[in-house]
Amino acid sequence: MSASSNKQNLIDEVTQLRHDVDHIDESIGLLLTQRHHLAQEIIKRKKTLGLSTFDPNREEEIILRLQEKFPDIPTEVLLDIYSRIFEWTKSSQS
Repeated sequence: MSASSNKQNLIDEVTQLRHDVDHIDESIGLLLTQRHHLAQEIIKRKKTLGLSTFDPNREEEIILRLQEKFPDIPTEVLLDIYSRIFEWTKSSQS
């Protein structure tokens, strides 16, 4: 295999890998939207029941569960991501 052929193969692989990452990004966006809608539905029902819509214990449970399930993701990363998700949910309570 020539050097230029090998280089082209690597370029093609990078292009495919970027396509794969783009696909995952789209999936993450869809999942975040679905999660947000579900959280809004929970908030509506809790309000109807007269319950507090904020549950710090639930947030902690989520982080702990994800830490166990995905030990390769640093805790700081999970906390950063989910802090923003939780804030998004709280800021858009209807």
